[in-house]
Amino acid sequence: MEVPFNPANQLTTRLGPKPTHPWGALIPQVLLWCFRRFCVKSLTEAYVTPITDELWDDHLELIRLYAPRGLESISISWMTPENIEFVHSSLEEYNRFFLEFIIEIDGALARSDEDMGDILSKFLDESVTDIICKWLGEEYAMCMIFPKSYEQENEFTDEQFSLLIDSLMKLSDENIPAEDTKEPLEQPLEQPLEQPLEQPLEQPLEQPLPEPLPHPVEQPLPEPLPQPVEQPLPEPVEQKPRTIRAAMAYCKTLRNRASKVSRGKTRKTHTAV
Repeated sequence: MEVPFNPANQLTTRLGPKPTHPWGALIPQVLLWCFRRFCVKSLTEAYVTPITDELWDDHLELIRLYAPRGLESISISWMTPENIEFVHSSLEEYNRFFLEFIIEIDGALARSDEDMGDILSKFLDESVTDIICKWLGEEYAMCMIFPKSYEQENEFTDEQFSLLIDSLMKLSDENIPAEDTKEPLEQPLEQPLEQPLEQPLEQPLEQPLPEPLPHPVEQPLPEPLPQPVEQPLPEPVEQKPRTIRAAMAYCKTLRNRASKVSRGKTRKTHTAV
């Protein structure tokens, strides 16, 4: 009997035990964040073709194309072999999990499977954040960068980056060996130097009084500014969905609309002889 796809169990297995190093905590979050942004973008912009047609070549391209503003360059520099060694599962295993997830999205949309659609959307909209928080625990909670709400989806702010740097420095200080944290030996105090006698203050030179300012010239009053012409308010711009649930509904609507248009057209499949 085929086991139904369970993304929460799959992710828990990929994350493994609690991280033991900041890189082991940060890299999986970067991959998950970029993957979530890939899903939203693909569902809302490449809705005609299956999402599997939009796959990235490797994890570096996934990050380069879908990293949030503020993490584009720095997160790519984190992906060194030395740092990846601290990640519990290989990047290939994460990539396999993402591919299985995308296949399930395409299948749910094609079959109009509302139950699987709810499972997938709830996972990326809500469950991922809870799973990561529980996985990090109290010790590495300061390394939490995955957005806790969709309002934070598109940017990692300068303030967040500064807090992250402070957290990494704190974790680094806590991991310094005890022999490296000894207090320096007290140095004997030097004898203070004799202070020279205060010199008498010199008498200030008499400054000439400033000449009186000339009588101000009366300036003509400025002409009144013309009243601004009221401009019509711009038409509201259609906001694209930011949650997976809304993106899947949006994609389904557009696919149905495109399907109706294509069925209404007649096409010649053979050239007339």
